[in-house]
Amino acid sequence: MSKKQLVDYLKMKKILLIMVLGLLLSGCFYDETKRALENCADKTFMKIEAHNLITKIEIKESKIMKKKIKEKLNNEAYYYYYGDCEASLKHSEIRFKEKWK
Repeated sequence: MSKKQLVDYLKMKKILLIMVLGLLLSGCFYDETKRALENCADKTFMKIEAHNLITKIEIKESKIMKKKIKEKLNNEAYYYYYGDCEASLKHSEIRFKEKWK
């Protein structure tokens, strides 16, 4: 192996190492509070909308639960339930996180 090939090889290994570390570290810093809020709003939405004579099947068929949070918040009822979950989080943070994580 020539000197130039060795230098190129080491550069490629360095780039690969940086990419792998970046991918590993990017998954380590997810905010659990956001996920807990979404879980709370999802479950509340499903439960209350089912009581409002909308079956769980119809809710699933509307595919709102598969959408990203920004799209879910466009639904007026979901937006309201999400706000209730935020208020609950502010009132008792530890209990909220334990229940909805």
